[in-house]
Amino acid sequence: MFTTVAAINFIVFSSIELGLLDSVGTILSLGIYAWFRKTGNVALASWMITTAFTALVMYFIFMVNGTANSFMWAILIPPISYFLLGKNWGTVFSAIIFGFCCYIAYQLYDSQPAVEYSLGSFLNIVEVSVALLLMFRFYEGTRSDAYQELSYQNQKIQLLAETDKLTGLFNREKFDQYLINLMSSNDRSKTSLSLLLLDVDHFKQINDSKGHLEGDKILKGLAEVLQSKIRPNDLLARWGGEEFVVVLPDTQVDNAKDFAERLRAHVEQNTIVGVNVSVSIGVTQLTAHDNIDALLSRADKALYKAKHKGRNRIEVISP
Repeated sequence: MFTTVAAINFIVFSSIELGLLDSVGTILSLGIYAWFRKTGNVALASWMITTAFTALVMYFIFMVNGTANSFMWAILIPPISYFLLGKNWGTVFSAIIFGFCCYIAYQLYDSQPAVEYSLGSFLNIVEVSVALLLMFRFYEGTRSDAYQELSYQNQKIQLLAETDKLTGLFNREKFDQYLINLMSSNDRSKTSLSLLLLDVDHFKQINDSKGHLEGDKILKGLAEVLQSKIRPNDLLARWGGEEFVVVLPDTQVDNAKDFAERLRAHVEQNTIVGVNVSVSIGVTQLTAHDNIDALLSRADKALYKAKHKGRNRIEVISP
């Protein structure tokens, strides 16, 4: 911007003084930019830019004594100072400029100069208008980019808050919230909701013989195997350790038992990272008088029963 205005002053108006002033602005801008690229000091660079631009504009207005619509350049200072320095210092800089412009304007009023409209007046209006358009376009672009980035980061945070890091499944907090919402939806759905609690058989032996890293790979692979078999409306979550939980909405306990058997057989038929894995499953159904603790307690008792009877099987405790 300074380079363009300097060229206009040199070529159109043959004004050496104004051209040199704008050339100083160009040199300062390039110097601050080079210094910023070297140091990365955003705060100090912001102060340097705002101070340099403000000083040049104020000197220009003072030099031409407020004539030729020179006050238009002062309009650029508030958005620049607020954007670079923030609310407080932006207010200070804007107040200083306002006071300075009032002083120059009062001098014009006191001397009552003849009003004339020149090419310089016209170009000042055009240049400042173009600068404002570009400035606000840049501001809106950065605001939009910042909003999109914030939205993306919020989604990532939300995903991390409800996802198990190892398996990528929903975690226990997400499971609890989902089940609470489902149970409170209506009484009819509460009585047609079933729960499966799964546990990997002999997982401690797997960890002891193959190491915890291999054990983690098995849990991750098992999560993928289970995920491939559940329905779109079901919820699969990692309950903790080697335990998983499946919520089956609109499913009576007999149907849940059949589904659990297919799930158990599917796991048994698939090797996971080269290891044969089996699961024990406890099945139960929600009643109209259940809370989460009562439902999970029955599923846990059913799972314990399956483990006690030899593992790699399902057991059902009906309400």
